[in-house]
Amino acid sequence: MDNKLDEFSKEFQAKAIGVMLHDKKFMDQAQDIIDAAHFESKAHEWIVEKVLWFFREYRQLPTLEVFKVELDKEKENKVLYSSVISSLKSIVTNTDEDAVYIKDQYLTFCKNQALKNAIVKSVDLLALGEYDAIKRQIDKAIRAGVERNYGLIWREEIQRFTRQNARDVVP
Repeated sequence: MDNKLDEFSKEFQAKAIGVMLHDKKFMDQAQDIIDAAHFESKAHEWIVEKVLWFFREYRQLPTLEVFKVELDKEKENKVLYSSVISSLKSIVTNTDEDAVYIKDQYLTFCKNQALKNAIVKSVDLLALGEYDAIKRQIDKAIRAGVERNYGLIWREEIQRFTRQNARDVVP
């Protein structure tokens, strides 16, 4: 198994990026194991790097305006600039009829890559006799990509619970 998504078509890779741009729950689940280097195209790599940066920084999915601002910083690299624009156009116009399948396959690929990387790192740790570090590496890889459920986040949802019409108040 290679470290890149070359076993999948470029269209699949574009749809995977589309899922990242539209599904916040998926990004929350997979942000730790998504790696821009998995993508074959430099334009796709650039887009994924920006999606990950923006999501980690602001806990939101980036809009096209974010890409426009970030892409303006890359105007001197005309090849990357034009390929990112064409890639974004195709990604945005894609339909998500098979989004569930794309998410499942891409998440499986990322989980396998995380486990593979942990095993490779474990070889060096095994030579050093660092068994606890090996266990931590493997445990971290196994937990990678697991759905996160934070429960109730009061800071973000306090308005919903304190609105007058949200609760029955006895007069």
